[in-house]
Amino acid sequence: MPRPPRLDYEDARHHVMNRGARHAPIFFDHECCGLFHGLLGELPERYNVVIHGYALMPNHVHLLLQTPNANLSRAMQFLFGSYARELNRTHEWDGPLFKGRFESKVVENEEYWRHLLAYIHLNPVKAGLVARLEEADWTSHAAYVGLERAPEWLYQDEMLDLYGTYEAYRDYLQGVQRGRLQAPDGFEQVVTFGHRGLRRGGKPRAIEQTGSSEDRFVDAMKELQSATGLSSEDLLNAPRGRTGNRARWVTAWWLRWRDRMSGQEVARRLNVSRSRISQMVAHATRGEELDDRLATWMMRLRATAAKNAKS
Repeated sequence: MPRPPRLDYEDARHHVMNRGARHAPIFFDHECCGLFHGLLGELPERYNVVIHGYALMPNHVHLLLQTPNANLSRAMQFLFGSYARELNRTHEWDGPLFKGRFESKVVENEEYWRHLLAYIHLNPVKAGLVARLEEADWTSHAAYVGLERAPEWLYQDEMLDLYGTYEAYRDYLQGVQRGRLQAPDGFEQVVTFGHRGLRRGGKPRAIEQTGSSEDRFVDAMKELQSATGLSSEDLLNAPRGRTGNRARWVTAWWLRWRDRMSGQEVARRLNVSRSRISQMVAHATRGEELDDRLATWMMRLRATAAKNAKS
């Protein structure tokens, strides 16, 4: 049966989604994200596409776009096709990167459109990749709140008109995050695009924080040593390589969730940038699906969290 034609018309507003084949990652590091970000930035000049917002997740992407020329398919063919070809060329891969045809939904209701921006910006928090919105990399949130300079191709005026002010935008996100504000009627949460590494057990339960920050860090490192069989030096300063990478990923993940350390504090402990911590946590949660040793370590740590939460 032929696929139905994609709905598009002049000035249509679209929520575009795409994910990796077999739920596999499509963004592996900051270089990949930068490549996609650069290609996204070419759409306004190449296709007259208006970009209202975006969120790049490890295994999927959300885009809020408008098509004055009713040419969504051509623009997305360029974006996703160019990105996949460049990754295949760089890494000497073959086979599909994306699951196939991208998903899109035309949005005509302004309340729905406004909520979508909050929804995609909260994705990294809901997936457990970061504890706070301000720590998320590769979403348009930072540009909307002035944490970083907005790319010239990101059109913010329409969304900010819908919210009213920057402060109203912040309040709305906080209301959604805390459950005070509900999605508008008919809003479709894209559960099939969820972060797969968290479906199998999610983040560990919070452990009541007692004692000084340094004491909690020492306790967390003891738990990591017990779960992995590695020394503190190996966990914090392991050289690059398969085992070393896994050790540092699981350390970043555990310090963020067990001890509720800020990304900045974990970055200081591991001697890397704050943005790198978000990436390391993402590597851990998605790598759990693919690596038996990493999965075992994280299972042991979750068991520790559950035991301590009961005591």
